[in-house]
Amino acid sequence: MLSQVHDNAATTQSHQQAIIIDGGIMEGGGQIIRYSTALSHILNKSIKVQNIRAGRENPGLRAQHLTGVVLVSMLPKSREFSSTLTDCRVGSTSFTFIPKDLEKKRLVLNCKSDSKEVHIDYDEDEEIKVSADCFTAGATTLMLQSSLCPLLFMDTNGKDIRMSYRGGTNVDFSPPIDEISTLLFPLLRRHFLKIDNSKSFDLQCKYRGFYPRGNGQAELFIEKSKYFKKGEFLHAVELVERGDSIVKLLLEMSYTDNDGLDFLEKVEQALKVEINKNSSFLQPFSKKLEIQVEKKKCNNNPSKARAVFGTCIMYDSKENAFGASFHTKDMKKSQKFKVDEHITHTKSILKHLAKQWNEGGCVDEYVQDQLIIFMTLAKGKSKIRTGPLTLHTQTAIHFCQTIAGVQFTVTPQEGNSFIIECEGLGQSFE
Repeated sequence: MLSQVHDNAATTQSHQQAIIIDGGIMEGGGQIIRYSTALSHILNKSIKVQNIRAGRENPGLRAQHLTGVVLVSMLPKSREFSSTLTDCRVGSTSFTFIPKDLEKKRLVLNCKSDSKEVHIDYDEDEEIKVSADCFTAGATTLMLQSSLCPLLFMDTNGKDIRMSYRGGTNVDFSPPIDEISTLLFPLLRRHFLKIDNSKSFDLQCKYRGFYPRGNGQAELFIEKSKYFKKGEFLHAVELVERGDSIVKLLLEMSYTDNDGLDFLEKVEQALKVEINKNSSFLQPFSKKLEIQVEKKKCNNNPSKARAVFGTCIMYDSKENAFGASFHTKDMKKSQKFKVDEHITHTKSILKHLAKQWNEGGCVDEYVQDQLIIFMTLAKGKSKIRTGPLTLHTQTAIHFCQTIAGVQFTVTPQEGNSFIIECEGLGQSFE
């Protein structure tokens, strides 16, 4: 039990007012937990999440989900509210999240399940420093997804925030940190936040973490002393026009040993060959297409994993960006790359980018669902053109409507694109 954040004596009134969240419907996974707790904290609405990950092979909370929930529960609010958790531990299939007084302090939280430990550390001095560690290869980017909006809206009394997430940075079934930092963050800065200085709202990978060891570290910095001041809002967004051509490919790849460098050089060569084939969707743009390739050795690799990984970002003439990523798991020292493995990765990248281009949206397929909570909280009507809505996007819309009370409309457009609209709450920063 997480006794330090539990309050089993929560009032009957609080339970009656709690919004019931079915964690087993639609996407049925961690996204429901992340969005629900974030909105609960920001909007001061109690929730009870039930049937957590009911359809999954291992139902209930995993360490990664627990870390995100406990982290959000620790963040203070100007109205002296934080969040109290009931029945929340690894393996829980339900928990209650209630806004309530809670002192800001350092907590070490022990989970009995599998003798794992979740560690949240809050320290306030010249800047606010928070760290969250799930002690597994749980995705740092998904812990970020839990806490990003609560951190933006948190009252810091003008102090900056430096948030550290420890776990996996490049692991299966989650966005790699490189996609978040090069796709999502620039879009948020440009449209919802309207800030030019990337250092004022920044995500960096300090250490790489791979499955199964983890040990990675992502660091978020929010310059609350300059931006996101009390009474200000997220800006509504109109992102409905796509460029008529593809102007740039940015291929960023990393390796941990020389075998990996040889492999990535083959990926680069294969990419350039495939682009110029008549069958390639990029061939019509190839004469003016800028191709930028960056290969770097991964020295911030504390677990000594042997891996290669990369992200290819495609930019259109309106500066809309779309991504495709690849990575290998931690390979044994004696393990060799397959003869045609570089071609497989290259074709997979281009196939994914072609799909997104042909669908006609203005945002990346795996970014669209992450924008829904920002549309919900922004001031004014937001309109975003996407490709077909992913199940994650449909799930995000459903729970934002359920908890925040906003209304989304989705209108089919020509081809395979859709326009998502929402009149946001106009929630102000604290």
